[in-house]
Amino acid sequence: MQFPNDENGDVLRRMQDSDFDFNKEYIFDYYHVFESKDSAVQFAAMLQKHKIHAKVQPNKKNLWDVVVKIMHAPTHSEITEWESDLEAGAKKFGGQKDGWGVMQE
Repeated sequence: MQFPNDENGDVLRRMQDSDFDFNKEYIFDYYHVFESKDSAVQFAAMLQKHKIHAKVQPNKKNLWDVVVKIMHAPTHSEITEWESDLEAGAKKFGGQKDGWGVMQE
């Protein structure tokens, strides 16, 4: 499988090298960081209105994380599109993206 030469492509290549199964859907975690709890809660509430699971939690840097869980195929286009859309939403509340992750069962 070929992936673009960008950050997501690099991660997907490492996943491929570790025998990740790309033939099914997974729950992806998209991480966003906020300076205030109120901003994080507002972002999570906006997502929850659209039936998207989002959890607010404190982190070790005295900031607030919002972890967004979305099930989809492990493709570069899906990941990049979700990452971009969520980042745009987080920015409206003063947040920024902080990466993504997925667990293979």
